[in-house]
Amino acid sequence: MKFLTKDRLSQGDRYAFRLRLSDGKTRLIGSDERPYPVVLSQENLPDSVKDNQLNEVTVTYSSPRSIPYII
Repeated sequence: MKFLTKDRLSQGDRYAFRLRLSDGKTRLIGSDERPYPVVLSQENLPDSVKDNQLNEVTVTYSSPRSIPYII
């Protein structure tokens, strides 16, 4: 998953993400147990303040368990 944010996400912290799919359903990625999602954040520092200043975040997640739906 990739998204843009103004916030800085620490790559060492544990996160859980709520995703809304294109069909309107919602899933939960991550929990307080292993395996945790891997978060890579790239800061965007443009030369001009008019350019995009949002941070690009890439999240990868692999688990033998199925990813649950949120009802």
